[in-house]
Amino acid sequence: MTKPPAPGSEPPDQGNWTIAPPVLRRRFDGAITEAHGYAAPVAGWILLREIPTPTLTLVVNLGAPLRIHPPRCPSVTIPPGGGFVAGLHDMPAATETTGAQRGVQLRLTPSGSYRLFGVPMAELANRVVALDALLGSTAGELAERFDVAVTADERSAAIEAVFGHRWRAGPAPSDVVVHAWARLRASGGLLPVAALADELGCTRQHLAARFREQIGLSPKTAARLLRFRAAVTLAERPGALDWAAIAQACSYFDQAHLGNDFRRFAGVTPGAFARHRDGAIVRESQQ
Repeated sequence: MTKPPAPGSEPPDQGNWTIAPPVLRRRFDGAITEAHGYAAPVAGWILLREIPTPTLTLVVNLGAPLRIHPPRCPSVTIPPGGGFVAGLHDMPAATETTGAQRGVQLRLTPSGSYRLFGVPMAELANRVVALDALLGSTAGELAERFDVAVTADERSAAIEAVFGHRWRAGPAPSDVVVHAWARLRASGGLLPVAALADELGCTRQHLAARFREQIGLSPKTAARLLRFRAAVTLAERPGALDWAAIAQACSYFDQAHLGNDFRRFAGVTPGAFARHRDGAIVRESQQ
């Protein structure tokens, strides 16, 4: 496989992606925020840039091999019938393939992932981990169920069959982390970490340690990611504000400060990001 192009270069056409209806009946108390099937009749090489989101990504690959380029660890190849989980990351990643794609993708909350997988989220941050390393033999069961599933109800039943027991038996996230994450998300990443620790009645060091364990990133980095995502949301709205107004709305010091976060999280300038919202450079979840 070739390496991802440098930010700003043009990958080949990506084909016509088809997204199936949502496949969830039960969301495990909100731990799974999104689940859908996808397919694309890819002919030739494609590469999709993936910008960070505040959710983890689980993919079961039922198509051609996928080559995943995480931001800070070696690339991995996911064969047909395999799968992976991508933890929270603070730099862009990339997904590469040369053949037709089919599979199922789930988006998971960090604290929900902590309970479902039973491992510290710091072990998944900025990494892509093979699904069988986390689920054992049930990873193959999930792939087999998805492969023969025809309806959304059948895919939903597969998710419930594989994750139901893990959800009941998994470690519960701490109330401190659940509350802190909710407060950071509600503020769009603008709540100062010191104020958050004071609100929770704990030290910043304690909050940071629990955050890395159950979210994966430090509170400061997570807040910065959430503020970047708030800027992306504003940029995507019809009749979007200009970048100076977006920077002000999201409490950046100035437009240059906003640009620094786009280069950090998206790997491109705000202008390049806006020019390629069709996905030629960046594709991202709406979660």
